[in-house]
Amino acid sequence: TCITWWLVGLPNLATVFWFQVLCVFTVLVTGHVFATMFSVLVPNPMAGQTAGSGLFSVMFLFSGFFIRGEDIPKYWYWLYYSSLFKFAYDSMMVNGLKDHAIFEASLAPNNTNEDVLKYYSVDGVNMGLGIGILWGWIIFYRLIFYYRLVTAFSGARK
Repeated sequence: TCITWWLVGLPNLATVFWFQVLCVFTVLVTGHVFATMFSVLVPNPMAGQTAGSGLFSVMFLFSGFFIRGEDIPKYWYWLYYSSLFKFAYDSMMVNGLKDHAIFEASLAPNNTNEDVLKYYSVDGVNMGLGIGILWGWIIFYRLIFYYRLVTAFSGARK
């Protein structure tokens, strides 16, 4: 984030930059907690690595980065809202583009930041709520991890 933030021309404002750092940190913690939880739900490490990588790929595909939320078929829409990356992506988009002149002077002079946010359907997103939802996922995954550890493992080494 520190290297790429100014290279791509994002706003040189401390509050915007540090919220971006918070988003990146939160999504990294969420991914770590998800992988940790998943490690106790599968029978062996190879199955966990395979299934976990597949689930991360599906979550990233349905996060709104590759396919806009409006273009996802309705029967797959639940994946859009259960994606770990959706809420961070939406918060980062609003954080970097809302109320800042980025696209007005760039290669897309006919598009404003508001046009971009409307196109991706994130113009009304609450940034704090998105991060709060991710912290909720973190707590939920940790509780599942703890419950599985307590109920499935005796603590004795083999």
